[in-house]
Amino acid sequence: MELFQVTLKRGVDIDAFYDDMETPGGAITIPDRKVDCGERRPTSRTTGYMLTLEEAKEVSYDDRVEVVVPQSVLDRQTVVNNATYTGRFTKSTSPTGSLFTKANGSSGVTYTNNDHHAWGILRHIETANRSGWGGDAGSSSGRRVDDTVTYTASGKNVDIIIVENHTGSDHAEYSSRLVDYNWGQHYNTITGGTNYTYSNADARDNYNR
Repeated sequence: MELFQVTLKRGVDIDAFYDDMETPGGAITIPDRKVDCGERRPTSRTTGYMLTLEEAKEVSYDDRVEVVVPQSVLDRQTVVNNATYTGRFTKSTSPTGSLFTKANGSSGVTYTNNDHHAWGILRHIETANRSGWGGDAGSSSGRRVDDTVTYTASGKNVDIIIVENHTGSDHAEYSSRLVDYNWGQHYNTITGGTNYTYSNADARDNYNR
């Protein structure tokens, strides 16, 4: 018997699955005994259970289960996520780039890959905030930092979404990764109000530089 990490599918009643696993009887794919819980994570769909190999196979056939993996296999995995980026980071209220005309007739800026990189990456990696950088700089050149940073975040499998009205949707670095989504369709669920729709094009016109 060894520790297996059991991951449930999204939307599954986790507590009901706990009950099936930790009490005798239950679904045909669940062992007919009280299964010891090795690692319970209240906010995760993955929980560790002490199972035999045969029991693990049966549990993997349960419609509620996405995957069952031996902890010994996970322990042998070596994940290398480090990435190095060398370039110019600009924290400026007036970055440079190519001008374009928005749908409402006003002007915006399409930033190039050589300017206005996400300065937040550099800021979060450094242990101290740089003084005299950005709007406090004495000259336009003082707003720029040429540096190399190494980071581990790959951006994959991220379930948290940060919504920022001032996201430059035409920014050359990440414009291809932005997805228009009507959050108003969930308004009733969140606040109890009436669901609504809005124009993504208008939002970009209002909030892009």
